[in-house]
Amino acid sequence: MALLLGIEIPPNTIIGNYQIQEKVGSGAFSMVYKVRNLSNNIIFAMKVISKANTTQVDDMNQLKKEIHVMSILRHEFITSLYEIFDDINCFYLISDYCPGGDLMSYISQNVKIDEEKAAEMFSQIAKGIKFCHSQGIAHRNLNLESILLDKDDHIRISNFGLSGFIGERKLMDSFCTSPCYAAPECLYHKPYDGRKSDIWSLGVILFIMITGNYPWHVTNINQMMKEIVDCKFQIPDFVSSKCKDLIENILVVNPDDLLSIDSILNHPFLVKYSNSKISDYQSTRKQSLPPLVPTSVVKPPASGRKRSGSLTGQQGQHQRSVVVGIPMNKNGNIPPGAIQYRRHRVSADSVLSSH
Repeated sequence: MALLLGIEIPPNTIIGNYQIQEKVGSGAFSMVYKVRNLSNNIIFAMKVISKANTTQVDDMNQLKKEIHVMSILRHEFITSLYEIFDDINCFYLISDYCPGGDLMSYISQNVKIDEEKAAEMFSQIAKGIKFCHSQGIAHRNLNLESILLDKDDHIRISNFGLSGFIGERKLMDSFCTSPCYAAPECLYHKPYDGRKSDIWSLGVILFIMITGNYPWHVTNINQMMKEIVDCKFQIPDFVSSKCKDLIENILVVNPDDLLSIDSILNHPFLVKYSNSKISDYQSTRKQSLPPLVPTSVVKPPASGRKRSGSLTGQQGQHQRSVVVGIPMNKNGNIPPGAIQYRRHRVSADSVLSSH
């Protein structure tokens, strides 16, 4: 099944082992569908990326990075990637389906979130980002659209295409996120610590969750950037002292002065949720996350500009797939027919590198 540019895939279309249910989102170069796995009836999200939009080396490297990061981040508050496959015109990524939409839509519907609910949701975001950092990954594109919600309003962090790997130097220099979420040092285009940049973005997200507005005047880009580098914002009077204190200790000019992720989670505003046990629902999901298939190796993109040939020596396959992790039945076995479509067990690089 190939996606023609700008044409949606009709409901009930079968692609591989999945049946299209409905379109749930779209981006500049992709569409996202709610799909049903034909083997076990589990609902997933399928991200469809046209190969016509990944002809540039940077586009392909970004896709490789997103796949690599999602394949190693297995956490209850982070979107899981289960499978990737392709056909002649498209790449298909199978991940968690989040019927609650993104945090931007949630806030648009609710105007703002009461502090009790916001504290619970924000602690989940912070826990997910803490795990990213523990794995040597900085998200670098945290915003309301990258935070998804499941059916119970539990958090799933997504959109890892602009993430960065924290090396020995720990400093990064590429500007990634939207300016209104960017830390002052990023706007100066100086080398920055991606982890601290993530924490700053968390402060902006919390401000919006509580107040329903950005901390800055986003309609005037020059004024907004000046307010960010000066760290000039005003917290409304209705915000509690604990929440106000947390925001004021995250949104600070000097990155060396902002709170660490552990200090955020132990802050009085969040400590009720940060130190509590994971809910039964989350605990169940954590235990049932599909195991990684050991033959599936997803490598990060190479730093060089050249991109020709396959890294695994397997080329020219019309339909290729990587089972990054597929749902097992209660006996721990792959359901009958679950890999019927996936005739080639290859690495993600051989699915991606020859395009």
